[in-house]
Amino acid sequence: MEERYVRCRRCHGVFEAGVANCPRCGTEYVAMEDPLPEEGSFEEKYKGTEFSRPVEAPAVLPGQQGSRYGLLLLAGAVLTVGALIVGMLFMSGVIGVPSPTEEPQIVYPITPKPSPSPTMPPIVYDTLRMISDPEFNGHISIHTTVSVAAAANNGKAVAHTVSVEADMAERETAGTVQIDNSQAEFRLVNGVYYSRAMPNGTWAARTSIPPFLLLSPLFAITDMKQIAYGGPTAQHNAAHKIVSTGWYQPDPLKITGIDMSTYTVKVDHWQLALYLDNDGNPLYAEFRCWKDASDGTKLIDITTTYEFSNVGQVTPGGTPGPTPTK
Repeated sequence: MEERYVRCRRCHGVFEAGVANCPRCGTEYVAMEDPLPEEGSFEEKYKGTEFSRPVEAPAVLPGQQGSRYGLLLLAGAVLTVGALIVGMLFMSGVIGVPSPTEEPQIVYPITPKPSPSPTMPPIVYDTLRMISDPEFNGHISIHTTVSVAAAANNGKAVAHTVSVEADMAERETAGTVQIDNSQAEFRLVNGVYYSRAMPNGTWAARTSIPPFLLLSPLFAITDMKQIAYGGPTAQHNAAHKIVSTGWYQPDPLKITGIDMSTYTVKVDHWQLALYLDNDGNPLYAEFRCWKDASDGTKLIDITTTYEFSNVGQVTPGGTPGPTPTK
């Protein structure tokens, strides 16, 4: 009986007889002679008898394609088992997990903003339009007191007072200003500022206008969110009150008439209270600005009051005469 399967002499792979080369390694097949039986062996003694060793047929093995699939399945099983083992080790803490690299956090500086004020009565809107009108008409008495501590003025404490009486009509302003003991008269006509020392000084046109004489818009209110309705009141013979909000950050020089550029510290707090009649006309206002020292004392403390009269009844002052020479 011819052999059905043979074995490669190189890789010992088993394949069907008659194939010229080993399907696994490609080695040319060479038939191998059966080894001679040892002297006195079972084969020698019982060769040709009924006791001779039966021919053992090799086990049937899958072909080349089946071998490849088997190897792939085996490799997959090994990988799966390995992954399960590693996962169990991670979960049990045997193998440490490196901490993830934290991404840098970008912090954007945001300036805190006050909450928007609630809806206010229509009278407040009427007042804002009135005091923002460059053609506001009326008489205004302005009085300012300022106190500066020695720590804010190179070791010398000072105090000043400023008083202004102003008539405003048709974009013109005329009046008097007194700073401590010095008094002057002024006119603001067609954007030109004239002044003279009182009582007998000569009128002259000036090259610059003091900021506090540019009264419009009054109190430097430029947006409704800078004020809030303070409720009804009887103070200063008024009917309603308006107060400033956290959005309100005016230039104190424009409101107080005090130039604080010579002091070593600047104000950092301010508040405004404005009192109105039932028609929304301003009657009285109080503006305060200050800076506190670390012990709670005031380094700078300024209070300015406004009193209104003759609203809508003032006539323009006109250019002062004689006409000054520029």
